[in-house]
Amino acid sequence: RAFAGTPKGVFQSKDQGASWTRVGPEIGDGCVAAFAAGSRAATGVTRLFCCVTSADESKTDSPAWIMRSADGGGTWERVSELAAGSGGRPLYLLVSDADPHRVYLVKSWNSPEDTMYRSDDGGATWRSIFFLKQGDPRFNAAPNYINMEQKRMNIWQWSTTMAGIDPKDADHIMFSDYATGYHSDDGGGTWRSEDTALAPGQDGPDIDHRWEMHGLNITTVWQYYVDPFEPHRHYFCMADLAFWHSEDSGRSWQWMRDLEPNCYELAFDPDTPGKFWGAFAVVHDIPSNNPIIGYHPQSGRGCV
Repeated sequence: RAFAGTPKGVFQSKDQGASWTRVGPEIGDGCVAAFAAGSRAATGVTRLFCCVTSADESKTDSPAWIMRSADGGGTWERVSELAAGSGGRPLYLLVSDADPHRVYLVKSWNSPEDTMYRSDDGGATWRSIFFLKQGDPRFNAAPNYINMEQKRMNIWQWSTTMAGIDPKDADHIMFSDYATGYHSDDGGGTWRSEDTALAPGQDGPDIDHRWEMHGLNITTVWQYYVDPFEPHRHYFCMADLAFWHSEDSGRSWQWMRDLEPNCYELAFDPDTPGKFWGAFAVVHDIPSNNPIIGYHPQSGRGCV
């Protein structure tokens, strides 16, 4: 059997997808915002889960109902309700075949405490498991430079872009937002950033500390330079995250975003060690087609 969740309900196929029949649940004038299913052959347990919200997506303050089926969609029960919060509407439900009773719910926006929830009793009760705000004793969202910028500028609620779970390990979960990605190997107890980690030997994270890159950084490096006089000094120019420099041949990096959010090129004085120029702009993605197609504004201030 295969199951598929759609905004208008859940469907089942018994012929490898050639035909489909609706198996509920009854959602009235609501909308199935998220769907997930888990099936463990060793125990014969199959669980289907739906998150039902208002069909009007502008009603971000409406609660969400969690519905569950234990018989392949034949019958459904409403097992819990989640109040609206700063994380917006539910976007993903995650269930692993390793443990169909455990469910995760991910909301539309990354917020300090209303992003991801976990249920260990088939959706009946929930607890928040992702805490983003520095200074909160519950903070568990591995520090990275994006966290630091959020703290400094008091900006939150990046849009959630994707979430997933290991079908063989209910503790291994991942999600990403518009700024970075996170994964947990202990069911949401602790999280690792997919883009950076604080370089060792420093007293607590801060925006101007050194960071090690994990390779899944959110944006684009336009240029990479090795200092012509001191080859252990490296530099790169980045979209949105401006200018970075390294004093240990690229093992760790420091961020500078004081001029404009985009750095496009450097030019080194061939005669004077340590002297170089940089081109900065508020306009994003000049080397790509985003300004051309109008996705980003074509005009804005810049400086050398």
